[in-house]
Amino acid sequence: AAGFTNSINTLLANETAASTITNNGKTLRLGQVGGMLLPSTSGGLTIGGSVNDGYLTAGGADNTAGEMVLVNNSLGALTINSAVTNNGSGAVTVTVGGTGLVDINGNIKINGALYAQGGTVNLDGSTNGLGGLVLRAGTVNINGASSFTNASFTSIVDSGVLNVYAPVQFEVRGGPSSLSNSLTVAGSTLSRAVVNMTTNLSAATLVIGAGNTSAGALYQ
Repeated sequence: AAGFTNSINTLLANETAASTITNNGKTLRLGQVGGMLLPSTSGGLTIGGSVNDGYLTAGGADNTAGEMVLVNNSLGALTINSAVTNNGSGAVTVTVGGTGLVDINGNIKINGALYAQGGTVNLDGSTNGLGGLVLRAGTVNINGASSFTNASFTSIVDSGVLNVYAPVQFEVRGGPSSLSNSLTVAGSTLSRAVVNMTTNLSAATLVIGAGNTSAGALYQ
């Protein structure tokens, strides 16, 4: 991300009316473990006035690795229009939780993984370069404009639902370990996970139901 950077640690969006932060091509940087929290009374929050307006990252200081935590417990949407990027040379991971909707419309290019731990996550932008997808709870929808063509780590769907509405590749040649480039569905003990596809899914290794007494399913 280039240009002027606004740095905050965590943003609490507790207004009852929907709010919008327009980046105007600038970067909004959260703390090293920084996030956005929408309580049940929030009317919703939008970052970026239009798709790929500016950048959203985490790390707290230049070139520092960070974790971006997005928690929506409201009936309104948390909408990320800005591109989600690394913090310079610092790798960024994204964790999504709560019960509500998180729409990521901007492009995602981070070295870390996306961890979905609740609610519903819509991925509408390009996800080239994303380290991997780890779905522990809730629903992730990979919509028409999305792709994982450079995902290079193990991706896991456990105790949740992954809906694939666009061609997806969970592979890249020359990954960093023997576990790279794979998709595991229901890999933990007692886990229940479903992958629904309306198009093509490609993975160097596909494992279903690897966990003890787990149950995984893949439908097309």
